[in-house]
Amino acid sequence: MTPRTARSNTSLVLALLALLSFAGCSGGTGGGGTDGGGDGTNPGETAAGETPTEAPAAGGGGDLPDIADGPYAAGTVHLEVSGDKSLNVDLALIPGVSSTTNGATILFYQSGEGQDATALTIVLEAEAGPGFNLTSPVVLSGGGRASGCRFDFTRNDASGLEGTFSCSGIDGMVAGGLENPQIDVRATFSADR
Repeated sequence: MTPRTARSNTSLVLALLALLSFAGCSGGTGGGGTDGGGDGTNPGETAAGETPTEAPAAGGGGDLPDIADGPYAAGTVHLEVSGDKSLNVDLALIPGVSSTTNGATILFYQSGEGQDATALTIVLEAEAGPGFNLTSPVVLSGGGRASGCRFDFTRNDASGLEGTFSCSGIDGMVAGGLENPQIDVRATFSADR
């Protein structure tokens, strides 16, 4: 198997995992509050039918905000990887496959093509928590609640989402190699409706 085929297969597997996670979680009620009230009395919760304008942080096990259903048409992510591997790249949101449905959000970002492609998938689901997976020519990785990643949101309204996430000291992988680098990942993302 060539490195290009291995990288393509890995990208396909990671995309399928993200889609399966999304499909398996789409039957829930959404939300993430611990009291389930949704009466607007807890920070980050809104009364039925309202859309929050500022979402609470969802760090390392915190609750995710309620995110309105709908597709995303545009957006970007600035991604920085440091540690044993380095990567600094801007990616564009892929419309048509990036959306929120039944309390689960999946955002696909990509730059480049073929073996030079870098892709980032962000999955936001209340029960599973926030998570991401990254495929690039430099490193493959993923993380979420269990790996101590912190997700914060600066915008969550009818126009879309903006936020950041960071993960420190998570495991990476190099396609076609036996190397398992330790990396730090930081990203600033937007997804506009």
